[in-house]
Amino acid sequence: MMDMDIDQPIDLDIDHEVIELPDWVMPPTQSEIDDGLYDLHEDDEGIWIVYDWKDDNPDARIEPFYQRWPPSRTSSSLCSWINVNRGLSPASQLDQDAFDKRFHMDIEGLQKEFVEIENKVDTEELKLTPEMIDELAVKYGVLSGKWLVYASSEEVDKLWRKIVGIVTFDREYGSVKVSSRKVLEPSSESSPSATECNGGVPDPDEGHVICVYVEDYLDMDEVNRLRKALRFQAGVFKRIGFKPDVYTWLGLYRGNKFGIRPSKYHDSDNWARKK
Repeated sequence: MMDMDIDQPIDLDIDHEVIELPDWVMPPTQSEIDDGLYDLHEDDEGIWIVYDWKDDNPDARIEPFYQRWPPSRTSSSLCSWINVNRGLSPASQLDQDAFDKRFHMDIEGLQKEFVEIENKVDTEELKLTPEMIDELAVKYGVLSGKWLVYASSEEVDKLWRKIVGIVTFDREYGSVKVSSRKVLEPSSESSPSATECNGGVPDPDEGHVICVYVEDYLDMDEVNRLRKALRFQAGVFKRIGFKPDVYTWLGLYRGNKFGIRPSKYHDSDNWARKK
């Protein structure tokens, strides 16, 4: 992790435009990690600030985590994601053999077979369908997925608290993460270096995304229960989409050459209206 100079926030005059900088949070400290306030993980997506649920006095433990890592004031120069992990759902707590068989996450096998399918699609021997992707997800145990809730920096802290509360206190299982606040690259001509402005100049075109997970995206009852909780308990009434993780691993984003919609479920779909 990069070392950062953290001073008091300042206003910067760029092209006669005053940019109000957030009161950025301080970088992680080893003493906080040792005290169990959070953990640090790093993977291909960057650095994660992770809160693993503690059953002893949960209210007292989660509140300092909220206060320490508000998404609107956590610079992307410090971490990519803030994550709260409440654990597995009761439905997925199978015996170990059954769990390993269904959720074995064979990413290498998944991607290898997909390359073979892609080659057939390229030669027009085959047409890729969402049902084929579902079959691959089951075969290779890649079944997790998430509702995607987008929010501005002005609203994200309050919404994050509500959604974490649903996962941790109401449902009592699951995982949720929120992106940190995107900042302009220090090399940008329109922004000074990150050290000059205590974490960076916020990117005005970027907001936040909150990912709220289910373990098995083919369990439609569970997918819909979570959507209802987001709607009626967190107030997320706007149209949102659900993306299976298998789509991400296979690189199925907007405008993909297969014509596959990148979000498998939406509020406007028939399944949602019938529930």
